[in-house]
Amino acid sequence: MTEFIDIIPRSETKHHFEEGATAKDMSGLLPARLATTGDIPARSSKRQILLISNVYGTGQHCYFTINRQVAQSPPHERADVYCAILYALHEDQKNAKKDRVRLIEPFRETDDARAPTLDWLIFDHQLRYPDLPKVVDCVISYSNITDKAARRIKDHRYPLAQLLIFNQFFPENVHINMTVKKALVYEAENAFAVFSLGTRIYNHFDTMYRMARKRIRHYIFRPRPSQTFLDTEITSGGKEKVVLSFCGMCGELAEKLKETVLAARAMGIATEKIKDASLHVHGISTVEYERSMAFLEHHLKSGRLKPIPVPPGTQEDIRDAMMTAHLVLMTSRSEPFGMIGLEAIAAGIPVLISDKSGLADMIMDLIKEGICHPDRRRRIVHTSVNESDIDEDAKVWAAQILDTLEHIDAEFAKAADFKNELKKSKYWEESHQTFLRACGIASNEPLCSDV
Repeated sequence: MTEFIDIIPRSETKHHFEEGATAKDMSGLLPARLATTGDIPARSSKRQILLISNVYGTGQHCYFTINRQVAQSPPHERADVYCAILYALHEDQKNAKKDRVRLIEPFRETDDARAPTLDWLIFDHQLRYPDLPKVVDCVISYSNITDKAARRIKDHRYPLAQLLIFNQFFPENVHINMTVKKALVYEAENAFAVFSLGTRIYNHFDTMYRMARKRIRHYIFRPRPSQTFLDTEITSGGKEKVVLSFCGMCGELAEKLKETVLAARAMGIATEKIKDASLHVHGISTVEYERSMAFLEHHLKSGRLKPIPVPPGTQEDIRDAMMTAHLVLMTSRSEPFGMIGLEAIAAGIPVLISDKSGLADMIMDLIKEGICHPDRRRRIVHTSVNESDIDEDAKVWAAQILDTLEHIDAEFAKAADFKNELKKSKYWEESHQTFLRACGIASNEPLCSDV
């Protein structure tokens, strides 16, 4: 049996489940205890779960991933959780130890300065990851990132294990690239079950899976807010009104900043009436500082506002930024979910959310289900999908920003109520129980929370 250590450094319905594939169906499909080929080690009474991810999900640039939340979900007394990753920052190592998750980094020679790539997981896992556990019951991956790697690791090392896939965003160019579509469908066909983050992503993949040659068990996974933000208490004090915006993490500079342009343009209009307001743009690296500021100032069209760039940060860095802010903007024209908006709601800070986001869809669903007050819909802002409509969109967003900042004490009180509604409802539990069933873990155990 592999010796367990906290870190293995190597020098890395009500809740809209699929019709015909309900949580009840899953109870009859619990996988039996499984073993690898070769010598069979002594089996633990716990389920052995292996996540395959590029990162653990708590370091810089990683606030969009749900990998840590997935790793935390199995109760410690029922499962041992491993996570094979490309690299681990100090923050990842610290949080994984707190979460009782065993991080497994790739092996490399001491003089090998090459950066690890996904090819190490896909093609070289026998060499790069010799310390993977001997027994695995369930392998978990993320579509269009590690799904191919997870399938190969499963086939080569754990042929009887169950394979689960998470869809956490839309693949780039999937609407026009049939090859990408077919590859994603193929991976889903070979999985025991597939989970999509929220209704918007679920609907997208549900349509795509119509081309599948066999039934795909497909479920909605509702993310819960991180405990880091739920434990945060924010007040409305301070004379200067600080507004937060977050740029994208992927693509060229213009692609990463394009949604921030709308936030900046709207704030430029708002500051014509509110003089003591500033916009902090998170996610701008020091390397891209000058180009980013030039890009934003070119599109800002205002002499009253100079955006303040903030480097990418950890969860704790983002929480600290929210504690000194008054409003969070999520201005995306196409956002598969929007975890940063959910974390802002959990922290109790006023937030404005584009209606073109999975988070907005979930809020409307929770209103329909009676979990959230109907007034929460007022935090959702109509936004055009066309960049050519930026001038009109900026006026709409500016009006909402002004209304929020001019009544900031009342908005913080409403934000606190919004936070408590989500916290008390535990709206995520049913979908998380379905996930635990797919892992082979009985659903009558309470879900573990963030540590």
